[in-house]
Amino acid sequence: KAGKIGVMLVNLGTPDGTGFKPMWRYLREFLSDPRVIELNRAIWYPILYGLVLTRRPKKSGANYARIWNREKNESPLRTYTRAQAEKLAEA
Repeated sequence: KAGKIGVMLVNLGTPDGTGFKPMWRYLREFLSDPRVIELNRAIWYPILYGLVLTRRPKKSGANYARIWNREKNESPLRTYTRAQAEKLAEA
């Protein structure tokens, strides 16, 4: 007799919007995760706050805007993750 099977869907987040502030928040959280960037924080944080977070949110926001789910006003990752969770719940 087979036991129960569990499925865990995990991601490290997705932006709430394509503007500067939502992208800044998302990138700060994502790039502050030591599982993503393994540099010593004393080295990484000046780079993150001095260079990356002053320039990258605008560029990343423009790229996200090209693929953004406008119907649901959310990132594709959020759309696909929700759809996967709903299908798994049905199963």
